[in-house]
Amino acid sequence: MSVQTVKPQAITLTPAAAEHIQSYLTKNPEAIGFRLGIKDAGCSNKKYASSYVTSKEDDDAVYQDKDINLYVAKPDLRYLAGTEIDFVQDGINKVLRFNNPLAKNACGCGESFDVEK
Repeated sequence: MSVQTVKPQAITLTPAAAEHIQSYLTKNPEAIGFRLGIKDAGCSNKKYASSYVTSKEDDDAVYQDKDINLYVAKPDLRYLAGTEIDFVQDGINKVLRFNNPLAKNACGCGESFDVEK
């Protein structure tokens, strides 16, 4: 299977996020990469979804950053272009943080967002 990669700057990882995701992928030996997506949820309409990938879907775009393949369904790209993924400690919680320049109208709890229409 050939993987077509697209513009690598579209979605990027901080070193902390790359280390965290690589650790996560190593624990799942069937994983070939990391999926970032959007689902309808929350008070602001959209929520990030992430998981490991075991096979490429027909509508996936594949980005590579820091030797990690990042898979995004093409319909979700309009919500994710330019996103930087970071891994931070917030109090006692360690979380992936999505620095998305397109995100507008975030809800108060920070769990969901929308883009300007």
